[in-house]
Parts: sequence; structure tokens; C-alpha cells
Amino acid sequence: MTRKFRTLILILIATIALSGCANDDGIYSDKGQVFRKILSSDLTSLDTSLITDEISSEVTAQTFEGLYTLGKGDKPVLGVAKAFLKRVKMVKL
Repeated sequence: MTRKFRTLILILIATIALSGCANDDGIYSDKGQVFRKILSSDLTSLDTSLITDEISSEVTAQTFEGLYTLGKGDKPVLGVAKAFLKRVKMVKL
């Protein structure tokens, strides 16, 4: 009986000691901008010109901002682009 009791006490002490080493931050440290999403399959590519599947397309649409975005009334608004230069081509008649 005393041997079982000692073993139980040692396991209890070890459990208490190890639980004191736990991290309070959890699994993730949410510093900065974090994007987490559960995917049903792996991404085929992050190159927007090579994407052919829906999952990769969805992830890139949510992570990469385009040159233009749609504003109010579905009018194009500058996204990453700094300026919009309109070029007019003149043709002599």
C-alpha cells in the first residue's frame, strides 16, 4: 500500500510541477495581421497567373490586394496602385 501511495504522490507532484510550465499565450500569438483558414486541400500555387482551382483562388483573393478595388457603385478605386494615368492616343485623319 505504501509503494502505491508513494507512486501516486510522485505522479501528483510531477503533474503539478509540469502544469506550472504551461504557456499562457496558447497555441498562437496574435501579433500583427494574422490570416488563418482551414483548407480542404493544399494550395496549388500562390502565383495568381497559375491558379486553376477554387481554393487557391479564394486564398489569394483574401490575401493579395489588387491594383484596383471596387468602391461604391462598383466604380474602380485605387488599391495598391499609386496613380492612374490615362493615355490618349491621337490619330491623324
